[in-house]
Amino acid sequence: MRPLLLSTLLAFSITPALAEEPSAESPNETARLSQQVQQLQSSLGQLQEQLAASEQERSTLEAQMSQQSAVPSAELDALQQQVKRLKHDNERLRQRLSEQSLEPKDNALLNTQQTWYALGALTVVLSLLLGMMLRSGGKATKNAWLN
Repeated sequence: MRPLLLSTLLAFSITPALAEEPSAESPNETARLSQQVQQLQSSLGQLQEQLAASEQERSTLEAQMSQQSAVPSAELDALQQQVKRLKHDNERLRQRLSEQSLEPKDNALLNTQQTWYALGALTVVLSLLLGMMLRSGGKATKNAWLN
């Protein structure tokens, strides 16, 4: 209970000291404060002017950006159309390639046929030459077989 009584007494003794008004300010301090207020008001005016200039510059830059962004969007649309066209062409070419790969290769077949024909012709020519060589080598008479 003693701490409560002590804190109450302390609170009542401080309260009248806080309730007293401060003494009147000196004239120099009042002049200094009024000068600071004027400086703050002038700096506020300057800051408002700078804000207005910044806002105007921002709106100008936004207008420029919107004009510049319109041009690339047109270019972007053209590029997108070109990409679509190229994709379509690629798909068409892939389809043609797959169709051609499914068809039988006539060129290879002709080459195989030509190879067999050339081998057959070579065989005939070699057999004729061999036959002529064997026949002419023995210069025997016609009736040699009869002896």
